[in-house]
Amino acid sequence: MNPSDKTRHLLALAIAQRIRKNPEEAREVIRIILSNIAKLSDKKLNTEGDAEWLTILNTQSPEEIADILENESDECQRLRSNLRGYSVIPDAQRLTILQMANGLCLDDTGHPSLEAEDLEQPADK
Repeated sequence: MNPSDKTRHLLALAIAQRIRKNPEEAREVIRIILSNIAKLSDKKLNTEGDAEWLTILNTQSPEEIADILENESDECQRLRSNLRGYSVIPDAQRLTILQMANGLCLDDTGHPSLEAEDLEQPADK
């Protein structure tokens, strides 16, 4: 996985965690992503990837969507590269993830620290 794929995967893990947290949260995340795609459609900026995500978001369960976001397969990696939903991650959390992806938050083994507290939304948001 190249560095930008790793970054997208870390961001996708945060979205998957948010989706799995509770059904209301999942519906809100899906609504925001659908809204992002619709805004691009209005400007005629949609891609084939957007069409794929529309199908996924409208036909898959929240658990299945989270599975896609978490999966490391080439197909899921390709889907993540077209995801219009990273804005659902609060800014502070997104910054932490980007720092982890750039090696600024490492665990004792030198790997990105991806503990649950790193992905949790800050209490003040």
